[in-house]
Amino acid sequence: MKRNSIFLLAIAVFSVLSFLAPSWSYAQQTLPKTDVEQLKKIASEATDIETLIVLATPRSLSQARSRTKASPYLSEPNKAALDAIAKSIGLILYGPKNAPFEIPVLAKGADQKYITCLAGLSDASAGKSPKIFENGSCSLMGELISALPFFRDSRNEIRAGALVAISRLEDLGGISTVPPLVRGQIALEAKQYTEAASQFQKALELDALSEKPACGLARAWIALGEPGKAKQVLDPIISIALAESAKEISAKDGYNEDPSSNKVASSGGGYIETTEAEQNILSADLKSLYGLALYHLNNILDAEPWLKAALKEDASRTDLLVPLAHAALQRRDYASAWKNLEGASKIASKDRNWLILKSQYALENSRQVDAERFARTAVSQYPQDPVALAQLVRAIQESTDAQRHKEATDLAKKVLDITKNEPPNLTPLEQAWRKQAEDKAFQFLVMENYNNQDWIMAAKYLQEAGGVPLDKEMVATILRKSGNVQEALQFALSWYIQEPTSEKAVEAYLRSLAMATGATLASAAPTRDVPTAILPGMSGLEMRQEEGANLALLDIVLKFIAAPFSKELKSFLYYMSATLQSDENKAIDQLKDALAERADNVEALVSLASIYLNRYNRQSDKSDTINRDKAVLYLEQAKSLRPNDDEIKARINQLEAELGYSSR
Repeated sequence: MKRNSIFLLAIAVFSVLSFLAPSWSYAQQTLPKTDVEQLKKIASEATDIETLIVLATPRSLSQARSRTKASPYLSEPNKAALDAIAKSIGLILYGPKNAPFEIPVLAKGADQKYITCLAGLSDASAGKSPKIFENGSCSLMGELISALPFFRDSRNEIRAGALVAISRLEDLGGISTVPPLVRGQIALEAKQYTEAASQFQKALELDALSEKPACGLARAWIALGEPGKAKQVLDPIISIALAESAKEISAKDGYNEDPSSNKVASSGGGYIETTEAEQNILSADLKSLYGLALYHLNNILDAEPWLKAALKEDASRTDLLVPLAHAALQRRDYASAWKNLEGASKIASKDRNWLILKSQYALENSRQVDAERFARTAVSQYPQDPVALAQLVRAIQESTDAQRHKEATDLAKKVLDITKNEPPNLTPLEQAWRKQAEDKAFQFLVMENYNNQDWIMAAKYLQEAGGVPLDKEMVATILRKSGNVQEALQFALSWYIQEPTSEKAVEAYLRSLAMATGATLASAAPTRDVPTAILPGMSGLEMRQEEGANLALLDIVLKFIAAPFSKELKSFLYYMSATLQSDENKAIDQLKDALAERADNVEALVSLASIYLNRYNRQSDKSDTINRDKAVLYLEQAKSLRPNDDEIKARINQLEAELGYSSR
């Protein structure tokens, strides 16, 4: 009976279904086309948004969120879920490490795959490998999220998992900035800077204004010694960010022209001004890298405000302290220099630049012992580094110890040997360091040979030095005393034309003229390569020792005597005038005038001794010793002044020999 009842019920249901079947089939056949299109659009919209999320650049994530919110096809739960996914990925990749993660309440009821992604993001944001994807099928967003813990945790297992995830992501055909970001960071930490640059460049190609790969690429370029390329990478990002900031400021209260603004190079190579408020929109990492790029481009003072701003925002950036100390030393801000050098001491005590700057700081603050100590440490750490060697030359050159001067001479020669063959690909900063080292070596060697009165060697180094800044009086003396008449005259004339009120220039010019005309000065060296050109200021005068030349030169000297010069120069002018006189009595009078202006004019004293000795030698009656006694008197006065000039000392010895005695 029961079986019969079931059978009858089955027949009844079948009859109903049979009855309804035609109408159901009809309804299926007449489903509106717009519903089919709508389903396609929903699927297409979701796919496009997911593709943008997987790309994971700041721009693509922003676009994904915008399209999600504006979509007329997606359900509200799915919108909330997709927006949360895009936002969370952006925070993990580009936001602060402590950014919180939340699953929005509105995402309840979203598709299961989105809920799964949100659950995975919860782990990833905490630096954990997402467990929820372990047993499921592979998907683009799943593999992307599985790689994200890399940006929150540096454990080896996390990194290994990230590498596996990005490999699967690429195998699935996914296009994303995450794989090159991961590989670039790993290469950077392994100091494989070329590979790092290649990976970050790939990431940057997906979004040219993405700060994270730009900073990674800039860091790699700086490590590779290419600060210009680093700056070129960052310029567009900074320019656009500042332009947008300027628009916002202008919209609020007009453009704020802060007088303490900083210069920023635009992508066109020029400079735009930035205020501190505008700089605040940039990350500390970007500011530090831009500052370091400028620093290594040898724009030290331009780099300083960027480095200061980065350090203010992130006090852990102790790597910025040495460049900041360098800038402070350039500005002679010794308090800031000391503070930054001390702050960097724990991490940079063996760094060449830190040691050099410590030595320079001590040198400029009269701490000679410390200056030498830090310079010697630098040389012990970097024995073939010309910058370290030159700093030691600076530190010991003021010593009065002959042995140290010999050491400094050997060091300076070593600097010149090393800098002859400059390594390729040096940064502008390093080129500047090495050029300063070379200049210092030349300056020391020229001055050392000048002090030792080795005029030939001094002239040799002077010629090799080229345009190295040197004391003009020293240069004029070296050229003259080494017998380089033409060069001496040209240099002295150029100096006098540039500085007609400089008494040293006047003296150098007149001494060179006297040398060229063959006039006899107490400290004149024998001449060579005497030119036959026309002397400036002495029209038509040939370079021969003759009375006409002396008279023409005497006329120039007398004009200078009439000018309002100091007693020191007046004394020299009277002395020089005396050497040009053919009348011995006039010469004696002018030499006495020279001593009246300056009693320690040793050249005038030697000349008077010479004149009176010559008078005595011409006497037939040698019993009259008045002239001889005067010669001895002036010679004794000259010797009492202890002249350093070897030529004057030789002349004194010669006069003593002629007098037949050795004075006390």
